[in-house]
Amino acid sequence: MTTHKALENYKGRLKKKLELALSHNDIQACTHIGKLLVEIPELDAKAWLLLSEVYRRTKRTEDALDAIDKGLKLQPNHPHHVAQQAFCLLSNGNFSDLIPALRHAKELNIQDTWSLDILGTSSASIDEHTLAIHFFTKATKIAPSVLRFRHNLAMSQIALGRTIEAEKNFRNIIKESPSSGKAYWGLSLIDRCKSSDLKDLIKIANSESSTEEEKVFARFSLGSLLEKNKNFEESFKYYKLGNDSKRRQIKFSIHEEKNKFSKIKQTFNKDWISNKESGNQTDQVIFICGLPRTGTTLIERMLSSHSSVTPYGELRNFGIALKKLCERPLNLDYDLDTIHASAKLPMQQLGETYLSSIPKDDNHTTHIIDKNPFNFLYIPLIAKSLPNAKIIHMTRDPMDTCFSNYKQLFSAVAFYSYDLEELAEYYLLYRNLTEYWEQQLPSQVTRISYENLIENPKRELEKLLGFCELQWEDECLNHPNTKSQVATASAMQARKPIYHSSVGKWKAYQKFLSSALDILIQAEIKLN
Repeated sequence: MTTHKALENYKGRLKKKLELALSHNDIQACTHIGKLLVEIPELDAKAWLLLSEVYRRTKRTEDALDAIDKGLKLQPNHPHHVAQQAFCLLSNGNFSDLIPALRHAKELNIQDTWSLDILGTSSASIDEHTLAIHFFTKATKIAPSVLRFRHNLAMSQIALGRTIEAEKNFRNIIKESPSSGKAYWGLSLIDRCKSSDLKDLIKIANSESSTEEEKVFARFSLGSLLEKNKNFEESFKYYKLGNDSKRRQIKFSIHEEKNKFSKIKQTFNKDWISNKESGNQTDQVIFICGLPRTGTTLIERMLSSHSSVTPYGELRNFGIALKKLCERPLNLDYDLDTIHASAKLPMQQLGETYLSSIPKDDNHTTHIIDKNPFNFLYIPLIAKSLPNAKIIHMTRDPMDTCFSNYKQLFSAVAFYSYDLEELAEYYLLYRNLTEYWEQQLPSQVTRISYENLIENPKRELEKLLGFCELQWEDECLNHPNTKSQVATASAMQARKPIYHSSVGKWKAYQKFLSSALDILIQAEIKLN
């Protein structure tokens, strides 16, 4: 056997071993085999694909991108490599490069469901739901029995207001898989669960044969359906069952959150705000923040109806930018080490890193909206790195805020929301912190009350447009007709005309919410 042939055989064996290790998610084996494989000269495209995935899973995101780029040079339009590049760009927070990569992938005649799934998921993750629908539609046609593709397709259809199509897809899933609590949950998001679904939902929610995940989805769906039917006692029963189940599945410590909020306030104190240098002078970005379910989506749709404003959805870019500059893992929370390191960052560099990560505005408007609610954690860093940015803090009645969070099943955020006491404690942390930012940064941060907004939208919008230095446009009051997507739990409500029924909703459940209510009353929090 020649030396070349022996080397090729060795490389082939390593690739097979690495594929097996990846399929079992054996990170230790992946790392070991990857080190052996990368030493071999003239690797083929498949080897670079495998190495890219090893690096991605071990959080070496730059190495993962470098590896897949080498694979793409050898096989430029191979579906697996194109999809892997998108996945790596997503993992590395390179959103400005990800969108062109996804658009390029759309032009290819990809028929591989593995690749289509990754491309669709990557698109949906950055709220590019038109692209996501393209990829998931193809995947569903190729593999109609894979219900996950159909569910993801329906979720992107919801984001674009295509609720009739979404309902049809959810109903088709239920037809194929009657125990799909997740499909019923999707229906509940668009207010399409019916009284005729009640019996099946109760069965899923309580059956020993249901998975814990399906039970959680079914219980939240039941809570919503029974609330619509004004059966508040049974509704709360299922909301609580769903929350209790979800709370057991996640890791969350309110004590750690208290330490984090204390560290943030101590670090970004009055002296830091007064003495820290300013960064990029652009006035392009309008930030909308606050807790989820406080009206952030409504105000985004109102502002994005303005001819000078483009909505960008719930961008994760600011948090990712500061973690990159602090050389912290992107998947970590805003932990104590990152808080400490971020205070030392050059503000010009932070502002420019954030701005460069934002995809190009195809509408060529003068302003964009970043509507990530949890940007409230970064307000002083935003204010210093982008001193001409406008920061809108949306607030809502404390108990309406807490209960609206409690009855919402979030994807991968708001871990504080699945226990009423923890929820109320977190609300106090958030409120204390944001009140401090408003005091220290009055020219950059303005507070908008959800209740005031729906009571007199014209008055509040006039004030808000003045704050953002934008001229009045009547179209801002015509927000239900805005065609921008809504990729949040508020999708249906945000597309409706302004309505008052969401004010004071918690009062129908007051006798069940005492554990949260007592904490807020003890803290002397004023309720509407």
